[in-house]
Amino acid sequence: MEREFKKEFLDTNILVYLTLQDFDIEKHQTVTALLNELYENDKQLIISTQILREFYAVVTNGKYLENPLTPEQANMQIDYFKSIFTVCSVDLNVIKELQKIMVDNQIKGQNIHDATIAATMKANKIEKIWTYNKKDFNKFEKINPIKPK
Repeated sequence: MEREFKKEFLDTNILVYLTLQDFDIEKHQTVTALLNELYENDKQLIISTQILREFYAVVTNGKYLENPLTPEQANMQIDYFKSIFTVCSVDLNVIKELQKIMVDNQIKGQNIHDATIAATMKANKIEKIWTYNKKDFNKFEKINPIKPK
């Protein structure tokens, strides 16, 4: 009998805390334990092409990080994520869902990024997202943001 997986989405900040141990050691430990638990419970962990781009932008930014990753280090980490997580593309189905979300939620400016994540989730029938920014996703119908504890 094949295992049944339940899809759960990971926000960019989860990947950042997983990668940058010295950025916030407590959140690094929390996220590491969380992902181990999710794997043990047969969860299919999902990210998107957008999440990979956002991750790169954050971890290589010396303006905000004391020890940013080099482009080579960031790319190695992205390759690792691609090997352990399911990666969804921002394709035309996501754009169609995004257009509906933009109108329904009156999305403007930089809020398009979170709306695109919500659209990716909806297009791929994923309701749960692990994030340290729950408020960014509370406005989207059928999206359940959960903060790691």
